Amino acid sequence: MMGGPSAERPLISLALQNRDQLGLTPDQVKALESLRTEFQKEATRRSADLEVAETGLAELLRADAVDLAKVETKLRQIEALRTDIRLSRVKTLEKGKALLSLEQRKKLDSLAPRASADTPGSMMAGRGMEEMQRFMNSERMPQAMSAMMEMARQMGNGDPMAGMVRMMEMMSMMGQMGGMMK
Repeated sequence: MMGGPSAERPLISLALQNRDQLGLTPDQVKALESLRTEFQKEATRRSADLEVAETGLAELLRADAVDLAKVETKLRQIEALRTDIRLSRVKTLEKGKALLSLEQRKKLDSLAPRASADTPGSMMAGRGMEEMQRFMNSERMPQAMSAMMEMARQMGNGDPMAGMVRMMEMMSMMGQMGGMMK
């Protein structure tokens, strides 16, 4: 439960899923559920703010003569919003851990999966890799890739690489939020 990407694992959800094994009291369950709900509300609000800021950035970039000072300000705003979301998540997890006894935290740590999105191959381990290989060899793959590239072009305002980066950022944020919601 210390440092690194593992510090951001969905520990509150994991604790609630394993409440019997951890011996959580009704008060602990109520407090953990409340923390998770409050984080979900806050993350939803901040994600909406982030989407508005991204739309503002797209508008700035559509100008014939891009105002770099305004773009820089908007980019800094976007990164600050992302930081706020992530920091809020870490704070919520710390509050959740503080509700647990040392013994409960040790049990929870042994239950928590160690792999993270930062671990090479973790996303594509086991069955996930098999499914991806089957899809890549299917007749649906070219059509799906074409549709994905068109979506990337739209999300990147004509630049498919910018759109892909944006899609990956959104998927990462959704993964972080989803971990709290499970």
